[in-house]
Amino acid sequence: MPLDGNNRCAALYPMRGTLAEGEKRLVGPTLTDDKSIWRSWARQRRDALDPVRRHQGSERLLERLRHHPRFLHARTLLIYGSIASEVDTWPLLSEILERGDRLLMPRVAPDRRSLELYQMGDLKRDLLPPGLWGLREPDERCCPLVPVSEVDFILVPGLLFDAQGYRLGYGGGFYDRLLAGIKVGAYRLALAFHEQRVERLPHEIHDQPIDECLYDEESSGDLP
Repeated sequence: MPLDGNNRCAALYPMRGTLAEGEKRLVGPTLTDDKSIWRSWARQRRDALDPVRRHQGSERLLERLRHHPRFLHARTLLIYGSIASEVDTWPLLSEILERGDRLLMPRVAPDRRSLELYQMGDLKRDLLPPGLWGLREPDERCCPLVPVSEVDFILVPGLLFDAQGYRLGYGGGFYDRLLAGIKVGAYRLALAFHEQRVERLPHEIHDQPIDECLYDEESSGDLP
């Protein structure tokens, strides 16, 4: 019976113990493997994190970000609302509004290929119920549309990040297309658990690097 992406990944790169038990080792893909294999492997690795570990790691990362000069000095910030086992970004949203800066959130455009950015004013009023992929997106009836050229700081999601600044996204290409259009000087930053860090990722000419990735632990641990 043919294997789908997840089962093939599990067969080729089985988990050695569980991350909750402190082993933190998975047999990693290689640069010649298809990105779908990398994505399946990365999801398993991140999803295997103990919930307490994930919560504590998220708190450490948000505290580091709160003191980051590029975050502090930005006035128009694009921040996504986290889903599933991602670093929890939701506390940032209300904090940005409270400090009086302009908070933008992404929404998948009708063409299903690009992202539209909307300015948020009230999170309870302006967010739609969970929709595509479990995302909570801005309600276009309440929020003004903002061009990407006005963004000073962008928080970029991803499954994996490497030492060269490349990221492995979810496969839709939304953020690569978005990052290609941001203004010079806009800061591209990601938040990740150190289990999402690898030495090198496969990348293509259209893949957009980021400026910096903050990890919840200084040590990179066992890189795959």
